[in-house]
Amino acid sequence: RGGGGEREREEVEEGEQKETPPDDAPSLLQSYAGHTLSFSGLLPCVNAQDSPRLTKYWAQRFRLFSRFNEGVCLDEEGWFSATPEKIAEHIAERCRCDLIVDAFCGIGSNAIQFAHTCERVIAIDIDPVKIACAIRNAEIYGVADRIEFILGDYFHIMPQLKVTPC
Repeated sequence: RGGGGEREREEVEEGEQKETPPDDAPSLLQSYAGHTLSFSGLLPCVNAQDSPRLTKYWAQRFRLFSRFNEGVCLDEEGWFSATPEKIAEHIAERCRCDLIVDAFCGIGSNAIQFAHTCERVIAIDIDPVKIACAIRNAEIYGVADRIEFILGDYFHIMPQLKVTPC
């Protein structure tokens, strides 16, 4: 995690707000594939405001994560593959248990909600950027200590996982 200070806000058209990096943040904005990436530590968080393809998802950001303004990280795919928070809450309530595996956790939207209803969550993803975003998002929601994040291919990892009684 890098940076430090809170993100400042800059007013733009029709009352919308655009994030600007704090002064003490080292190279927070870089360009990648035509998108502005905001780095906090090493996390490339894609700002959907800068992509016409993702604009409709930007308008839905608080449906994806109610705590979006606290520094939630989404990569480009995460903008359209994350489960909206209310739906993830409902799924997690229905799946209440001691241990659950989120086989393809992505940026962590389901894993975070599972951590509210399950004793332990194992969150697996093959993409290191998604795992990094998921860890950051779980920290924001205060549930990172209940989730074990595993970087790897679910189909190779799952046969090796063993459940041992407490």
